[in-house]
Amino acid sequence: MGRRGPPPKPTAFKVLEGNPGKQKLNKAEPQPPVPRSLPKPPARLLREAKKEWNRLVPALVSVSVLTDVDLAAFAELCQNYAYYLITDRKILALGEQGVYAMQKTTTGYVQQHPLLSLRRQYYEQWRRGLADFGLTPATRSRLVTGETTVVTNDPMENLLRGDW
Repeated sequence: MGRRGPPPKPTAFKVLEGNPGKQKLNKAEPQPPVPRSLPKPPARLLREAKKEWNRLVPALVSVSVLTDVDLAAFAELCQNYAYYLITDRKILALGEQGVYAMQKTTTGYVQQHPLLSLRRQYYEQWRRGLADFGLTPATRSRLVTGETTVVTNDPMENLLRGDW
């Protein structure tokens, strides 16, 4: 039986979020090195995956989210994105009636077109990978990347914020 509950967040994410739960941070968590330069995409990636890699890597390296040990997982994220795009193009090429028409198997069972299932699987894998790296709006909304100062003329507001 696996562990219960959601998987733990990396300490780097907790720090970027401002440690909202105010729980003790894991000071013994391994800190793999961040690449000194932007890593090149692996040769095995599809063309669309390499484009996604080149688009996202600079942002992830700049905030120290992508480390040397994460490159293989990030490559899979990009590859799943490419698979999703390819499957989506095939669905579009079949046209509205082609893919949405129910398929009859050799045993007489009626099912949806297999490309629809594949597309959903690739999307879910890609979306989970995005969340792992803090790249979805929901995960990104919890991250705090720097101090933002709000200037108000209300002295009470400034006092409550600690700007006295």
